[in-house]
Amino acid sequence: MSTDYENWIGSGSQGMGENAGTWGGRKLHWLEHPAVHSRINFMVSRVVGRDRFQHFFETHLNGKLPVHRALTLGCGDGEFERNLVPCKISAF
Repeated sequence: MSTDYENWIGSGSQGMGENAGTWGGRKLHWLEHPAVHSRINFMVSRVVGRDRFQHFFETHLNGKLPVHRALTLGCGDGEFERNLVPCKISAF
């Protein structure tokens, strides 16, 4: 019987980047893995079960919502911004 880890590093594990592994038959980047998300969230918030977005809002925007405009700087595929949509941030 194979473990979840063995399934994750399965057939797509050669090389790096977005072809670093599979999960449930789908190619998966290592940053998409639920265990990685849990660890990042804990390292940011120091609270089990609290994600980085909850931490950001409770720490920096408590009582200051809604935010009518916001600017995010950096790179990526928009994952951060998509996660902010339900959080009363109305425009980027």
